[in-house]
Amino acid sequence: MTNPVHLPDLIISLSHDNVRLQLLGDTRKGREPWTASYPIDALFLEEQLAQVFDRALHENPSLIEHFDQVEVVVVDSHNLSMPKQYADDERWTEIAGRYLRNRHGDKLIADTISKNTILAYNFPASALVLIQEYYANASQHHLTSIIWNSIYAHVKELPSTGLRLFYVLKGNTLIVLGEDSGKLSFTKTYFVAEKEDLFYYIIACNKLMQPAENWRVTIHNESSNLKLDEVPEFDYHHSLELAELRTLIAAHVT
Repeated sequence: MTNPVHLPDLIISLSHDNVRLQLLGDTRKGREPWTASYPIDALFLEEQLAQVFDRALHENPSLIEHFDQVEVVVVDSHNLSMPKQYADDERWTEIAGRYLRNRHGDKLIADTISKNTILAYNFPASALVLIQEYYANASQHHLTSIIWNSIYAHVKELPSTGLRLFYVLKGNTLIVLGEDSGKLSFTKTYFVAEKEDLFYYIIACNKLMQPAENWRVTIHNESSNLKLDEVPEFDYHHSLELAELRTLIAAHVT
């Protein structure tokens, strides 16, 4: 678990076609911040992931240091939320297996979110083993879990008005979260290559779910070529800016 007192030193974000390494600066150690992204064909190809890390280490030898906090962020793996009681009696794997596509070699993982809910997702077991060969203390969480816990902290005291949908854009990944009476009731992750895809998914979720409120959510210091506020004839009721990703991770409770 990431220590909530300390910010992570290194964030490794994994999506189906990209690996992003973000080394956070540390003035005490004279370390400069550094970020790089590497395209991949498929996350479960272990050899390709190893090539990414070898290339990154060659480009920035500082990555070979020991880091107290290393966080692996799973960006776009399909996920499923369910009451935490299913994790307590070990039924969550059976339930998740019915809804999540589980490739050979995948490992089912569950993040605890907002105290009474878990988020289940699958992750290539070999990828995690390989990363821990470089960083033995690396822990992993789903980006949806990290974002939801932060959103929940903002809305848990708000009066219930019915379903709220929260739209979050990170790079080419759109995350849509639904909240009703303080509970996570809907979660969906989409890969968006073009703005027309973004428009389609936002409008489709709005029509399907018919929320009482639509929220535009941004993460501080995260940029994208796509823009949430450019959807034609679509208005957000509220906007919410979350802290930068390393702060969200540090505050994440598992």
